[in-house]
Amino acid sequence: MVEEKPLLEVPGKVVEAIKAQYKEMPVDYNEKPCRFIGKKIALRAVKDKLEDWAVTTADACSWAAASAPVWVLVKDDTNQYKLVLYAPIYDMTVGSGSQNGFHHIATARATAGWSEQLLWKFDGKVYKLAKKLTQ
Repeated sequence: MVEEKPLLEVPGKVVEAIKAQYKEMPVDYNEKPCRFIGKKIALRAVKDKLEDWAVTTADACSWAAASAPVWVLVKDDTNQYKLVLYAPIYDMTVGSGSQNGFHHIATARATAGWSEQLLWKFDGKVYKLAKKLTQ
């Protein structure tokens, strides 16, 4: 996900939701705020509309060796965005299984000698870690 092309500029409403709901905004090495990019995704199990967002930072801003910051936001019934998952990851897949009306999310990150795969399930408010596999 994080190096998928093309990732889009994120709408202002999505950026504002991240800033309001996530307290530690990423910065580059010069302490300048990172720019957000992402892609629309469909998280609702019954409504396959691309109206939710997976967001990361542009130009590898604030990335680690094996991961990038990723925020997942859903668009609610009032057309506002709500942060439902933050994870430092490298890959993200929206699964076919669902819980509480939202698809599961699988994430991964790895280095040459270590890997981690996580399964996230929606608890009715946010995504919670359901399963972790580390090698």
